[in-house]
Amino acid sequence: MKVLLCVLVTLCALASLARGKSYDRYKVVRVVPKNSQQLRQLMRFKTENVHVDFWKEPRAIGHVVDVNLSPADFPRITQFLESHNIHYEVTIDNVQEVIDSVTSSPSKEMKSSAAIDYSVYNNLEDIDKWLDELATEYSDIATLVTVGTTYEGRTLRAVRIAAPGNTSKPAF
Repeated sequence: MKVLLCVLVTLCALASLARGKSYDRYKVVRVVPKNSQQLRQLMRFKTENVHVDFWKEPRAIGHVVDVNLSPADFPRITQFLESHNIHYEVTIDNVQEVIDSVTSSPSKEMKSSAAIDYSVYNNLEDIDKWLDELATEYSDIATLVTVGTTYEGRTLRAVRIAAPGNTSKPAF
């Protein structure tokens, strides 16, 4: 569950970097609907409040619902939850602090393609540099390919690995 929250915060961080938006004082609220009435209320609320950022949507009784709330929306939405006897818990008190902690680690100088650290957030520049180094270091079997474009218009790249000179057989 913590891994999923980290992934969601990282995606939020990437989105905020792309747009330059700050999530200072935004809170993530977790709700678990305990009965069909609470689930219906949450689903109705989501439909009527399309601007509210649901990280995990209401889908079933007993399933977690995570909502990223602006400082302006927090009082109104928590009042709605309380008025419908829906228990909530603030799981992230300041989303921007989490984003800053994930993205503030200084960009490291990578000495070789094996030097990428999978246990920390790597920004797109570091990943692209690593892919370039990987393709250069293993140019006999590795080729960079473009596999698509992101919603923001960024190029999605991958490394094609195949035996030297082999272009007819499937690659990894």
